[in-house]
Amino acid sequence: MSDFEQYPGQWNIPELDDPVDGCLLVDGECRAVELVLQLEFNRCGYRPCLIEDDFCDVLDGRLFSGARVALYRCETVSRHTYNSFLLTEHIRVKYAFWGLTESNLTLQLFRGATFELKDAIEWTGLSHYDWNLGEEDFGHSLVWVHREPISLCLSGGIDFSVSPTQGSLKFRIYDTNVEAEQHAVFKLLYGQDVDWDRVVEDINWFRSFAELGASTGMSVDSVQYLHDQIRIDIPGLDQTADESLRPSDVILGTRSSKRVERTHLSLYNSFSLPEAVECGALKRWFDARELLKPIVGLYSLAYSREMISTTLMFLSLMQALETLHARFYASNIVSFVNRIDAIINAPGEGTAHPEWLIDTGQRGSKKIYLKSRLNDLLYAEGVCPVKVPGSSILDFSTKLVDTRNYLTHYDKRLETKAYGVEELRGINGRLLLLAEYHMLVFLGFNKEFARERIGRKAWPMFRESWKDAVNN
Repeated sequence: MSDFEQYPGQWNIPELDDPVDGCLLVDGECRAVELVLQLEFNRCGYRPCLIEDDFCDVLDGRLFSGARVALYRCETVSRHTYNSFLLTEHIRVKYAFWGLTESNLTLQLFRGATFELKDAIEWTGLSHYDWNLGEEDFGHSLVWVHREPISLCLSGGIDFSVSPTQGSLKFRIYDTNVEAEQHAVFKLLYGQDVDWDRVVEDINWFRSFAELGASTGMSVDSVQYLHDQIRIDIPGLDQTADESLRPSDVILGTRSSKRVERTHLSLYNSFSLPEAVECGALKRWFDARELLKPIVGLYSLAYSREMISTTLMFLSLMQALETLHARFYASNIVSFVNRIDAIINAPGEGTAHPEWLIDTGQRGSKKIYLKSRLNDLLYAEGVCPVKVPGSSILDFSTKLVDTRNYLTHYDKRLETKAYGVEELRGINGRLLLLAEYHMLVFLGFNKEFARERIGRKAWPMFRESWKDAVNN
């Protein structure tokens, strides 16, 4: 670990009467947390390890500063001895809770958490800095402009809120730079106490929603927990009220060697947080979590700079689209045929393209073909949200299926019909936009809004607009 902070103290180890000296190491760059314990062999009864089975759910200790720290999900990664005298054990920690003891953490009862998302300020639309143009003699002044916090109730008994806060203003005399900070603090508060794993799951699920809206990967920063044992002690303040809960720091440990970098996929957002709240998209995101999870897990790889090949991205997006269609539109052949017939027979929609939306072979089949699902998604009830390369939607969907089959089954006969690796980068962008269009519609945005936002994102990616698309 490099550039880490050290917190020496004494730690309580199961089945040992006396605390053990150790140092908690926190690497702020990669968010790795590690506890290094050292103990003479004769003090531990000459046993070969401090943590039996290399895993302990909870450890707690007191730092030399007097602060209490509880460590959650502890796993031994290495140990060694010095001249058969001193046992040293390195323990990787997933979460470190400042201010809690083992007895508090063992209960795992939390009221909620506050956190921030990197690069989410603009997406929230709650605050920004602006210049106040004053009189000429007095120059310009920097003004922080902000809106009221957003609050709403989500499924699972969650009270969600996000509040803008102004940070510090940093400048030095004779310097040319002025740094002004601002923050958007998100808060999840539960109607009843929950375990910490549930809190983390909800934070990550909201982060995925923000990534969809902002079209950029985001990392979770500045996490603080809310616990019944940690409250603000102010005379006259009800100690059972939610207002008395005091956010306290929790450090998130990772298992990676470095922090994952995130990337902007587009110059434009799919939607802002106020837009999502207004149309009920955020609420539906939590209501339909189990339905959405597999789809989100597949397409969200596009928002990370983790090592992933273009080919793997293509296969993930194709699977995401197939899963999306099955869960949103048709899970069996009967429902699919009924859906397509309704589209074909709708006034002004679909009547020009019945021959490729569903053919005789598909009508007589017992399962839905992948090509049929793709045709349905690309046509999108006449909206055609993504301009396809080639002459028609049918040609595009056929080549997508040939490419998928070539990559998964390696049929040499399909090699000339499939997209080459160099072409897949652009194809992946179109598939991602297609998935996002249907996600927006599912979440409650109207089709015109979804089409316009996807079209805005397509222009910087492909230098083309949905307004110019004509799909035959």
